[in-house]
Amino acid sequence: MLTGVTSVTKENLQLGAGVLTTSYTAGGTILSTDIIGATRGGGSFTAVPTERSIDADGLPGNVKGFKVIDEWVATLNTTLIEFKKDTLLLALGGGAQAVTSGEVTTITASSKILDTDYKDIYWIGDTSDGKQIVIKLKNALNSGGLNFTITNKGEGTFAVALVGHYDITDLDTAPFEIYR
Repeated sequence: MLTGVTSVTKENLQLGAGVLTTSYTAGGTILSTDIIGATRGGGSFTAVPTERSIDADGLPGNVKGFKVIDEWVATLNTTLIEFKKDTLLLALGGGAQAVTSGEVTTITASSKILDTDYKDIYWIGDTSDGKQIVIKLKNALNSGGLNFTITNKGEGTFAVALVGHYDITDLDTAPFEIYR
């Protein structure tokens, strides 16, 4: 029987839902203050290139060496279950700010996206060999807005679709990194 399983397959499996954080240091401890919030249902990461074939007379559509990547679209999707200031600001994307007065925090939104609204977000997951897989989404901004779902006899949730953005100072580097 043919199979892709080898003697080291069991050491290369990603386990569990992992954690979303605002910081990562290789070999370091994950601080509770860096954890974005509890999630439900895991999540997903996609990195999709927009490819273009160079069009020249006499060439068919797909010729080795005549294809370029115009851009990468990197997205990290998950559903958050913690209704707190930082997760709400993340979900609202750009233009949101929070002001606390006494025990009340007021969150407002505007039409201005500031450079400080873009955040590096890390997904950190465990592997079966005790190491970590880390995905860094650079300059992430939620593209889906805030859609708070309220459930009878359940917990409120809101999905985020974090999209990585290129840095204007380095347009040749995709807005994500993967560490293993």
